[in-house]
Amino acid sequence: MPSNPRAKLSRAEVAAVVLRSLKALMAARGITPAVPVDEGKPLIGTSDAVLDSLGLVMLIVEIERELERQSGVSVALVSGGILEADSALENLGSLADHIHALMEAA
Repeated sequence: MPSNPRAKLSRAEVAAVVLRSLKALMAARGITPAVPVDEGKPLIGTSDAVLDSLGLVMLIVEIERELERQSGVSVALVSGGILEADSALENLGSLADHIHALMEAA
């Protein structure tokens, strides 16, 4: 975690936040994936996706909280166009890429 309270996070740090947030949400909802969760895991819309639409909203809220805690910067993912960017929600890696790009532009 960055020591500067307003530090920009690296792409790897953003990906770690996304993965931790998803795993915490899955545990809270009692979801056990059939295969390990990694950056290639589909989020929604396929038979092996781990979230429904409510789960996706909960994940976005959790990621926003964790990113603010780690970076000191408030990140509004929904107003950042995340729901309109189909490729951003393809899998965990594309979500991390989108979030990192938003944070770099801020």
